[in-house]
Amino acid sequence: MALFLEIKTGPMKGQTFKAKEGVCIGRVTGDIIIPDPKISSLHAEITNNKTGGLLLLDKGSSNGIWIDEHKVKTVALLPGVVFRVGRTELIVVEKAEELEVPKAPSDSTAWVGTLAKWLPGIEAQDSPMGGGISVFENPLELKFIAGPQTDESVVLGYGPRSFGNSSLDFELKDPASPFLAFEIVPRNGQAYFITNEIKLVLLNKRELREDYLKGGDIISVGTTQIRVSALRPDSR
Repeated sequence: MALFLEIKTGPMKGQTFKAKEGVCIGRVTGDIIIPDPKISSLHAEITNNKTGGLLLLDKGSSNGIWIDEHKVKTVALLPGVVFRVGRTELIVVEKAEELEVPKAPSDSTAWVGTLAKWLPGIEAQDSPMGGGISVFENPLELKFIAGPQTDESVVLGYGPRSFGNSSLDFELKDPASPFLAFEIVPRNGQAYFITNEIKLVLLNKRELREDYLKGGDIISVGTTQIRVSALRPDSR
């Protein structure tokens, strides 16, 4: 039998992750990435206690870890324990088999098929700017090269994905960012940039409402600059 963390609330509800030493939870960095704006970039890490059990340890996060209404530094990971990071509740469950996430194949066509198998587990939704959820032919990396989130990066495999100062998907911490700054949506299998804030959000220093993204493009919001890189699946 093995321990797993199951997400109880939010868009990732129902997803389950193996609990083992060294696994990190975060909004940007870690093994369990949760797009919750109240979760820190690196929020918590699983470690062993003195008796060989597992503990979840807060890594100096902004909002901490909560059990009921109590803020704690550590959580003993025992079956049935419920805790909250940010706005997301998780429960510790015990299962007989470890879940295996398939490695992305090197062939981009196979990558689409692999990721598509996981999309039914993602809550379907329509975006304000784009259509329903679909995959990109190749994953996309966004690297923050200037602004409050410098050196953070995200990899996108499906869309639409939204960015803004109150987005539950990807939070932009730049004070100049609007509520919904821009979206990246799949179009003909490619990543397509869309914004309704053409005075505040620039693509390659130009006021563009929409365009296909390519490697080397720069998205600017206030002091924030984000460099776009197209990744082949075997580069992950």
